[in-house]
Amino acid sequence: MSRADARHHQAERLLDRLKSDHGVLKHFRPLDEAQVEVDLAAAHPDAEDWLLQLALHLHLNSDGYLQALAHGGPRYDLAGNPAGEVEADTRHHARALLKHHRAHKAKKRG
Repeated sequence: MSRADARHHQAERLLDRLKSDHGVLKHFRPLDEAQVEVDLAAAHPDAEDWLLQLALHLHLNSDGYLQALAHGGPRYDLAGNPAGEVEADTRHHARALLKHHRAHKAKKRG
């Protein structure tokens, strides 16, 4: 396993733990991303910064999270409290990324 693959695997394991600790991640709620990153670092001081950032990156680029953004509505903080709204340009960008992900997956399948 390459170093990059090992780091990706570590981040996936951490993301699983974060989802079990934080319902907004588990349920793919749109996030106040900058504040959630700060709050995750404070809530998980044992985790290395680069690993938390990579785990959050995996979450923010997942199809489930992008689908939530594409639907719009409120954004949430780590505790699950409303923290703003998903903007129209963000919804549009999320839809474009989902389309790109689907095309990439279809191409890989053959």
